[in-house]
Amino acid sequence: MADAKTPPYVVDGKMVTVLRGGVGIRVVGDSLAITRQRKAIVAIPAAAVDTLVVQAFGVDFSSQDAWRCAELSIAVLFAAPNGPDVAVMSCPQGPHAAVRRAQSAQKGTGKSRDAAAAMLSAKVGNQALVLKYLARAGRRDGRKNVEQLDQAATGIRELQAKLESAATMPPTDDEIPKWMGFEGSAAALYWQAVRQLLPGELGFEGRCGRGARDPVNQALNFAYGLLYAEVWRAITRVGLDAGIDLLHSAERAGRALVFDLVEELRGPLVDRLVLTLVGRGWRPQTREHDGKVLLTPRDRYVLVEAWKRQKPRALRCGRGKVRVQDLALRQAKALKHSCSASATTTPRFDFGGNDSTHRPSRN
Repeated sequence: MADAKTPPYVVDGKMVTVLRGGVGIRVVGDSLAITRQRKAIVAIPAAAVDTLVVQAFGVDFSSQDAWRCAELSIAVLFAAPNGPDVAVMSCPQGPHAAVRRAQSAQKGTGKSRDAAAAMLSAKVGNQALVLKYLARAGRRDGRKNVEQLDQAATGIRELQAKLESAATMPPTDDEIPKWMGFEGSAAALYWQAVRQLLPGELGFEGRCGRGARDPVNQALNFAYGLLYAEVWRAITRVGLDAGIDLLHSAERAGRALVFDLVEELRGPLVDRLVLTLVGRGWRPQTREHDGKVLLTPRDRYVLVEAWKRQKPRALRCGRGKVRVQDLALRQAKALKHSCSASATTTPRFDFGGNDSTHRPSRN
């Protein structure tokens, strides 16, 4: 598909994502219109939209149209196509003051500490499970060296056990940096294994966020933006305050909880998707735009369509299953519940089973 023929937007349920620059966003009457050269490409009833994601540079969106989105209860999220930068313009969502007071009251307590440790542990464990998943797929396809994925998964599991052991120790002022050290060591093993898995032609030397130039990192960064949008939307729906953090307070002021909740979902929802596409022959490409390296519009479209296709699929979760499209909201609801005074559980999601959403927590 040529870039010129790639649609500049994608509709996914009640979320509209703009993928290409050179278009405008207008609110005309009670409809949201995507325009090119002042002519509407599509007009969508505002009642059918609750979130507008702008994931492209060079999109024309006026303050007047932003105000109309707020009046129509359409939250607008801006996500950079080449990295994790996210900003949101949210509309009033109803009375959530009690939820946010409860959330604020839990910050710095044993419950908050347990939730932070659980999310980090789930992230690390999910990386091991993604490698196991890729190893099984590699054996089915007759690929070589899949045992290296198993070895890396074993090393990651050992680091997860150390993290969980450290979290049982009496609280200290520097404990979260120590936990993050275990998480960082696990990430190094994980991305080293991914590097060995990928074709050399893609130029993947390791994980890189802002400033990435190779197509795999660009694909990961773009798809993480899709996940951020889903998580922010879920947090808003349940009434949590995105600025009240568990892990990312200093670096993600005002949006820290989004990045906290994303951590355990990166591996199963984004990494697995991108690596599976590459394993099936997809070779994403990049090009420069105003001095920035970006995925081509065609490859952005491929990713969004693959993201949509995986949403109805069910992931094993404890003794049951949960659809991908419900997972962010499920975790946001679990986190909201954990903030209540009577809650005795800590939210987490373990890909492939052994889900511990109901793990006991301390008051």
